[in-house]
Amino acid sequence: MKGLIISNSYGKYKVISDNQIFELTPRGIFRKSKETLIVGDIVEFSLDSMTIDKIYPRINYSKRPLIANIDYLAIVSSVARPDFSFELIFKFITYANTVGIKAIVVISKSDLLDNDLKEKIIKELNLLDIKYFFTNKYDVSSIEELKEFLKDKKTCFMGQSGVGKSSLLNLLDSSYARNIGEYSEALGRGKHETKEVVLLPFFDGFVGDSPGFSSLILDLEPQELAKKYLNFASYECRFNDCLHTNNVDCGVLSGRDEGKISDEEYSCYLKLLKEALELKRGKK
Repeated sequence: MKGLIISNSYGKYKVISDNQIFELTPRGIFRKSKETLIVGDIVEFSLDSMTIDKIYPRINYSKRPLIANIDYLAIVSSVARPDFSFELIFKFITYANTVGIKAIVVISKSDLLDNDLKEKIIKELNLLDIKYFFTNKYDVSSIEELKEFLKDKKTCFMGQSGVGKSSLLNLLDSSYARNIGEYSEALGRGKHETKEVVLLPFFDGFVGDSPGFSSLILDLEPQELAKKYLNFASYECRFNDCLHTNNVDCGVLSGRDEGKISDEEYSCYLKLLKEALELKRGKK
């Protein structure tokens, strides 16, 4: 039989097939071949032995969160506790670009959002031509709008601890009953509650919860960052190895001069580029 891995707990994999969930163990061949089974994998399994026998080739694969074969990474960012950060949003979108998965942005706790910041967020994300949602538990219509988008898709939520990924999933479907972590004022970040990636059935599709984290290192070569950062690839640059800092006729710099790339986007890029250059020097 063929199915989809929706969770993994201590080597026991839950696989959904024809709306039934089976708890299976992988055959020994996976240890010998050093193949790793992860949530999102499409697998072949046997009901006689209750074992997973084969992994089908992956369409895509993300290390953080650790998941495969999804349509979207939903980047969740809260307005407060933890505070909203353009830098993190831009970094996560860039990460999605590197793993070949489309990104959407979900702004949680939007009832705490002031008009100036909301307008700036809208302006920045419109420049990137990326789908975004403002959600909060007091606005049912905001949740319904997100529900409509998520139908028939496989989407995994990602973001910092405390931004409200599990809370948001509970608003989408109260039967999920996801455990909700607390925010630590002393640490300035949320406390981890979700320990593993899990896919939850949702209107002929799936939504995924994932562990939060406080930082993400892109670990990209400078030239790779220059190509994968946000929508820089859409600006034709006649220099193949251009880092978009000072070349005359650089497509990205032209886009910035024309107002198609904001100061916020570009200043974040320069910061990430500095990190990439320092990382490269450290590897030598």
